[in-house]
Amino acid sequence: MKSITEYREKFSGAYPASGEGSRRAKAFELALQIRDFEIELYWKRATYFWTLIASAFIAFGVIASAKIAFEPRQSELLVAFACLGLSLSFSWFCINRGSKFWQENWENHVDLLEDSVLGPIYKTVLQGQEEKWPKKLTTGFPFSVSRINSLISLLMTAFWLFLIALYSFPDGFHGKIDCWKVFSVLVAVAYCGFLYCSGGRSQLGSSESLSGSKLRVFNRTV
Repeated sequence: MKSITEYREKFSGAYPASGEGSRRAKAFELALQIRDFEIELYWKRATYFWTLIASAFIAFGVIASAKIAFEPRQSELLVAFACLGLSLSFSWFCINRGSKFWQENWENHVDLLEDSVLGPIYKTVLQGQEEKWPKKLTTGFPFSVSRINSLISLLMTAFWLFLIALYSFPDGFHGKIDCWKVFSVLVAVAYCGFLYCSGGRSQLGSSESLSGSKLRVFNRTV
């Protein structure tokens, strides 16, 4: 599949299930439905991870404010929960990117199919006249909500890294190395590295450019 025309030809003909309507119209309808489903899942996942990360924050705060008889154990627990928060935040960051990938996939299908079904309604953006200051501050602006959400998850990851560094070396880099802290950090780093490099990626197969657009087509094999 090397061109938009070839892509659209893949959906030519009548819909075989009923004999009524075209395959292209059915594909367009399905792409819209799955896109909406992906957006719904995106925010459900965000809520899920916010709950987990908030729980890690609460546990971290409780341990930090508690009076523990053996102080080194308190520091070790703080690093362990900070590593847990790091792992959760980085997982959230990766899931945000994964969710956005599949959402964009179905949005691209809609973009390519809609012209011959309904017209370019999804690609056409209508906006009123630009307001002047200070009304401009309260009007709409094309910020990417999902991109901001991804940046927040990345910021959370950086914050947990700061807490890990702060409680791993309370006396600076010249203090004694705690084996349990090193173990917690190594586990978190190994998990994040595995998740990003291979463990959490979908198998998409080979790809080729779709001429007439900025898109790539992945040839998935079953």
